[in-house]
Amino acid sequence: MWTPGSQKALAGFTGKGNKKRNKEYIVCIAHYISVMFTACELGVFDLLLESGKPLSSDAIAACLGASTMGMERLLDACVGLKLLAAEMTLEGALYRNTEISNIYLTKSSPKSQYHIMMYYSNTVYLCWQYLADAVREGRNQYERAFGISPKDPFGAMYRSDEEMLKFMAGQNSVWSICGRDVLAAFDLSPFTQIYDLGGGGGALARECVSLYPNSTVTIYDLPKVVQVAKEQFVSPEERMVKLVLGDFFNDSIPEAELYILSKILHDWDDDKCKQLLAKVYKACKPGGGVLLVESLLNEDKSGPVETQLYSMNMLVQTEGKERTAAEYSKLLEAAGFGVIRVRRTGKLYDAVLGRKYRHVLQIWETRKKSTTAPQETIHKRNVQCVCFSLYQSLILTVCLTKAILNLYLNSCKIKLIPVLSSLTCIFIPEVLI
Repeated sequence: MWTPGSQKALAGFTGKGNKKRNKEYIVCIAHYISVMFTACELGVFDLLLESGKPLSSDAIAACLGASTMGMERLLDACVGLKLLAAEMTLEGALYRNTEISNIYLTKSSPKSQYHIMMYYSNTVYLCWQYLADAVREGRNQYERAFGISPKDPFGAMYRSDEEMLKFMAGQNSVWSICGRDVLAAFDLSPFTQIYDLGGGGGALARECVSLYPNSTVTIYDLPKVVQVAKEQFVSPEERMVKLVLGDFFNDSIPEAELYILSKILHDWDDDKCKQLLAKVYKACKPGGGVLLVESLLNEDKSGPVETQLYSMNMLVQTEGKERTAAEYSKLLEAAGFGVIRVRRTGKLYDAVLGRKYRHVLQIWETRKKSTTAPQETIHKRNVQCVCFSLYQSLILTVCLTKAILNLYLNSCKIKLIPVLSSLTCIFIPEVLI
């Protein structure tokens, strides 16, 4: 399964320019990933960056406490994968990082994917060993991989402080390269009070306040997650990013204008998603909304292949799955959200926005604007919502007119014309249908 970093890091080897090689060596894909993970774990890329000059395999092996024979083979494999470059000298090969390794595979890089690599290497791939069992049983494989109950997937992910830190740092790695795209998919500037539910280490929250400086983002997460976030990731000086303890399934969700659920719904089955979204809708201020950040399947589920693989990962690790835009829209509609818009970013993660409106005019105005917006999907249910609200407005108008006429006619001692009562009755059945 690909991570955002591994996609970029191996692009030179498995990209369009190597179609023949891709077909011949597709069976070796697990080997490619293992080589990259091992080089990251041993610190090869960090050492070469810090050295500032190319090094021999002997020097690298000595610095990292590895065998010369094993290190030389690893380095040569990295050269083959375009993760390292080698130059021949009279004394032998000297190795250096490629640009892509410096950007994505070194710990110090702002776009480093090191932590997510380590999480996949030490946790995710252990579950994938039992993929056949997951397919047979239809449940995650934490019990086989770690001896932990499959009923609490996040209890398994957070089974130790070390694992929790690794997971949170890994998620931060993902948002360092994907965060801005999903947050800029829609104009979120009207929302100044935002809650990032399950926001973890806060990378997406920081990206949000950077993009929308008038907003305050509150990370709402489990107590132990918030504690680690305070200690490791979120500085007290970051006044626009706040932390609040809570379990969004078992505790009340505070009121806000916008809720961000990034890679949350894909962890759970439809019933749990509906339960959570119903709570979010209830807490959401009128005029507010919810932003879902997920990797979207095509409507016929024919791809993208990365999302199909993520859905398999949800099978071995969680209770959830990846979904289509229509499936997420259906979940949002069931909770009460309307005028649902979808934006595909062209990257790994996409954005879905649902709104909780104050009145019909706001729905109508948003619908008029959204029909001209590029790359958006406006679902038929939204039109029904508008029509339903127009009927309601018409009924209220008729009833109000009837009441005013009643007052006037009563004062004149004249009976109300029966036709008006009939007019009200005409619309009531249509609204109830």
